Amino acid sequence: GHVRHSTTSARVLVSLVGVVRSASQLIAMEIYATRGDRASLEQAARIDPGNYPVRLRLGRKGRCEHALAARELFPNAGAAKAAARGCR
Repeated sequence: GHVRHSTTSARVLVSLVGVVRSASQLIAMEIYATRGDRASLEQAARIDPGNYPVRLRLGRKGRCEHALAARELFPNAGAAKAAARGCR
């Protein structure tokens, strides 16, 4: 009945969210692997804000917003700490 339909709809929605998230992560990593320019990396960071390698690369290019984000994602990582040194 109605409850079964609602449960099925909820499962489909959760699955779709997962597919979109996975696709976003793949797109961001493709950009990271094939492009090195700041604009492309900024786009990758917008697509997947939790992507540590993208944030770290931008942080190393002097983008404090991304250096701080990398440090927040991995607070004990030496590379993230080094990139964020001097940022507030």
